Amino acid sequence: MIGKTFDELSVGQSARFSKTISEADIYLYAGISGDFNPAHVNEEYAATTFFKTRIAHGMLTASFISTLVGTILPGPGSIYMSQELQFSGTGQNRRYGDRYCRGGGEIRRQKTGAA
Repeated sequence: MIGKTFDELSVGQSARFSKTISEADIYLYAGISGDFNPAHVNEEYAATTFFKTRIAHGMLTASFISTLVGTILPGPGSIYMSQELQFSGTGQNRRYGDRYCRGGGEIRRQKTGAA
């Protein structure tokens, strides 16, 4: 399965990806990344924080853009080259059991390298 080619993309195309964040997702990510911050894995500690409960790792939710680009639009075979992040202070959609939706924004076409 191959994703869309550069010529098949048009300005303004967009896509969406959504996933419910589970406790298993959080612990698997903590194990892979080594980030066992108690704000993510310790409910008793997390209850004392601004968020009042455990929240998903910001980089876990940010990684969903890779899912969107690599599996939906443009799709398999696609590699994106950069990403800018800004996390909201509310932790919205980062709590265990929350449904997280990531929109792909708009396609911006830019050829790089030798022509």
